[in-house]
Amino acid sequence: MELNDNKLKLYGLSVVNGCQSLNTFQSCSETIKKLDEKYVLFRFYEIP
Repeated sequence: MELNDNKLKLYGLSVVNGCQSLNTFQSCSETIKKLDEKYVLFRFYEIP
């Protein structure tokens, strides 16, 4: 995990029950790349 200014970078994550979301990101990826600002609302859990 890295926190720099207002950016949080996480590594080694797994998506659970996110197939529909990932398919949407993939199908819109070219449009998303052209945007100046991108936001993704997500929730993550740490499992001990």
